[in-house]
Parts: sequence; C-alpha cells; structure tokens
Amino acid sequence: AGLLEKDPTKRYTIQDALSHPWVNEDIAPDHPIDRQVVMSMYNFNANNKLRKNALRLVASTLTAADVQRLRTVFHQIDTDTTQTISVAELATALRKLGLPAGAGVERLMQQMDFDEDGTLNLDEFLVATSEMQMIYHQNNIWWAFCEYDTNRDGTITVQELMEVLHDEPEEQVKKYMAEYDLDQDGRINYEEFIRMLVPQDIEFQKITMS
Repeated sequence: AGLLEKDPTKRYTIQDALSHPWVNEDIAPDHPIDRQVVMSMYNFNANNKLRKNALRLVASTLTAADVQRLRTVFHQIDTDTTQTISVAELATALRKLGLPAGAGVERLMQQMDFDEDGTLNLDEFLVATSEMQMIYHQNNIWWAFCEYDTNRDGTITVQELMEVLHDEPEEQVKKYMAEYDLDQDGRINYEEFIRMLVPQDIEFQKITMS
C-alpha cells in the first residue's frame, strides 16, 4: 500500500517512508549530484501557505523509489552528515553544478525551511523537490486536488480552502482564490490547480496529457 494507499488512515506518512528498509540508508554514493533534483530545489517557490500546503500533499505521495533517489541527493549535499543541509552546503552544491550561489542562496533556504531553524531537513527537502515529481506522477496532483475538493464537484471553493488553511484569515484565502482563479468564476478547477503548482518553465502539456 504505502504512500499511495487510498485510505488516509493506512497511508504511509513521509516519516514511514523514510524508515522503510529500502530507503533507510545514509550512505552518499560517489557519483555526481543529480542535476535535475537540484534544479527543482533551485527553482522552488512556496510563496504562500496555499501553495506550500499543496506541495506538502504532493510530497506525501512519493513512492519508495522516489524517496530513495531524493534521499541519495540529500546525503550528497549534506557533506558533514548532520542530517540537515546548511546554507553553506547548499551553496557548495549549486556551485558544483555551475549555478549562482551568492546572496540568493539564503533567500532560497528561507523558502524551503518551513520550521525556520536555518537548515533544511529531509522532510523539507522532499517537499522542495516535489515539483520535479509532478512531471512523472500526475496522479499525485489529482490526489492533492481532491484533498481540497471535499465535495468532489471538480472545483475548489473559498470555503473548502478555509477548511484546509484553517489558520489563515478569510481575507487572505480570498486573495489566494483571486490569484489562482484564472477564469474568475470564484472557484479553482483542476487545470488552475496544476498551473498553481507547476513551475513556469515546465510545459503545461507534460502534466495534463493522459
């Protein structure tokens, strides 16, 4: 069953997946860092709680194989083996791939560092790299969409958003709706939900094609 179990009471959490024997290895292999994974992290943008929460849902559907791959990259970047990635380690990884690693690295870390402790743990890393997984696992996006669409009518209303983002003021939730409701019908449909999640440099057809 694992992370893709339909019954949420039986579904693996991220922590369950991380403790799975298949992925519970902390040895970083001696080969180049996966550029695609790092680029996904480099382009990460969780600029509000709605998008951040949706990406958490997508990350919770990762398979054991997904987690294995991402965990490998995590340990390659975590060179001091503290089980966290520091700003300096992140900058080093970006430089190895020829990516800018100046002052913007701290801003990038702040985007991904949900618990605001100044480092990136594995859970946060999985969420930050989940955008990459959306290209290959569009069912994960549909599952996340359905977590919001509680009445299963194919759209997400302000009220449904408020049920999930219960700690956000109603006015802020309405701002989210206004930002992502592209056809301005007062609801977020599945296509609009995908556009909210998918990085702008990924072709939309790659996600929506059956």
